[in-house]
Amino acid sequence: MTAEVYKCSHHEYGKVCVKIINNSFVKSSLGEKLIANEIKLLEKLSHSHVLKFYETVKHNDKKLIITELCEGGDMEKEIKSKKKFSEKQALDIFGDIVDGCRYLL
Repeated sequence: MTAEVYKCSHHEYGKVCVKIINNSFVKSSLGEKLIANEIKLLEKLSHSHVLKFYETVKHNDKKLIITELCEGGDMEKEIKSKKKFSEKQALDIFGDIVDGCRYLL
């Protein structure tokens, strides 16, 4: 396993998601490159429909990536649990997805 993810409370940001990347992965050359690329990408993102990045922290030779906590679950779970959406709900959800994808392009 290369990383673990936790729901945490941060003194400045409130509820956050903390990804703790394991020591052995951080020290490998491939791991270093992948982590650096992930952090660079996250730092550039700023959109209401895309995960918000807060900061990275180095602690005891581990990297911690701190991001927004998304508690609502994923769309697959939402679709399976509801089974049906009104036309307005479907258009709102689809519009948000398209808006986020447009930003990423």
